[in-house]
Amino acid sequence: MRLLEDEQWSQWSNREIARIVAVDEKMVRKLRQAICGKTADTKLNNQTSSASKVQRGKNIYSMNTANIGEKVTRSPFIDSDESEIFEPKSAPGIGQKVTVIANHLILSGQKGRVTALPNRNSALVEFENGQRELMQLQDLDWWAPSATQNKTIQEGINYRPGLGSEWYVKVEQSTWERLIEYQKSVGCLTTDAVINRLLNEVKNSLKPKNI
Repeated sequence: MRLLEDEQWSQWSNREIARIVAVDEKMVRKLRQAICGKTADTKLNNQTSSASKVQRGKNIYSMNTANIGEKVTRSPFIDSDESEIFEPKSAPGIGQKVTVIANHLILSGQKGRVTALPNRNSALVEFENGQRELMQLQDLDWWAPSATQNKTIQEGINYRPGLGSEWYVKVEQSTWERLIEYQKSVGCLTTDAVINRLLNEVKNSLKPKNI
């Protein structure tokens, strides 16, 4: 019991203490609650988040050892800005915004964007600090609009949760087919590139010619 009152040991999770002293985790939990009260886990999380640090390259991250072994449940939630219901997707896509789950040892709470999917179980994520890490999908959270929500995409700028802002414009099918045909003829890789090329051609044609 004295271990749980010790300043250093009080920062360890129940599982870690149980493993080191070779006792059942439930026993450690009951003892901690008896000594520290029902808020022991909350206090432990607060202490651990500021006490344990790990350096990866030039960056220093907090290591949350209090949640080792605990499972984080993903549940649908309502985003206040969009007033839509969001729920987990079966798999993220390229460009998807993701967040590292709370009980990850090193990168807990870090946010980034998926840049590659090397296999079905992992994703290459570029974090907001510019660093890239190969992450297991089980360590990431990502969200998308619920299938039950039919939000009509309006012409102009639209915000898509998890992807960011995009611009939409309506065109006739015949116009679209002509645009794609022109794209192939000039060798542009994207529709955005071919539209930029057309705009530049129009701009150059409007310039006054030197006589």
